[in-house]
Amino acid sequence: MLRYLFIVLLFFITLHGFSQPHHDTVKTSVFKLVSKTDSSKVNVRSFKKSTLDIYRKLPEFKYNDEVETPSWWTRFWRWFWGLFNFSKLKPSAGAFRIFLQCVKYLFIALGLAALVFMILKMAGVDMSYMFRRKSTAAGLAYNELLEDIHGVNFDEEIEKAVSQHNYRLAVRLLYLKSLKQLSDAGLINWQP
Repeated sequence: MLRYLFIVLLFFITLHGFSQPHHDTVKTSVFKLVSKTDSSKVNVRSFKKSTLDIYRKLPEFKYNDEVETPSWWTRFWRWFWGLFNFSKLKPSAGAFRIFLQCVKYLFIALGLAALVFMILKMAGVDMSYMFRRKSTAAGLAYNELLEDIHGVNFDEEIEKAVSQHNYRLAVRLLYLKSLKQLSDAGLINWQP
């Protein structure tokens, strides 16, 4: 469906592009630009000295020109980004300058990727399937959820699974047998 929408959109874009008139058939008109001089009268006003003195005494109009020293955090980031400031290089080193700019953006991209990775890890996202296929689930011929482990003869079922070369089921049955033994010994409280 999306493919058909793309084709229709492409058709209308090209139709609009080819339907433009040619430049030789379009008549252009030339307007004369005329600049007008400003002849309005300007009234020059000035402040009263007494009013200015009143405002100078108010604390709202006293501005401090003191420059605060930057914190260690700000100084650290200035130093860090100064490492990637390649504008001080001479223009004669053109290829080297381009290489350093590429390295700068590579480090920034790696830093962002590391930040995204840490956020996803902290959020608990499983990223193992991001670059590979999800493995297919193997179905077991034995369903342990529907039966009680106390009613199954595990030795007989394990022998049957081994004779059929179904070792995965045999290991599963050994696990369930160990759960039954732990439950019989009273070490765990197994519930179906």
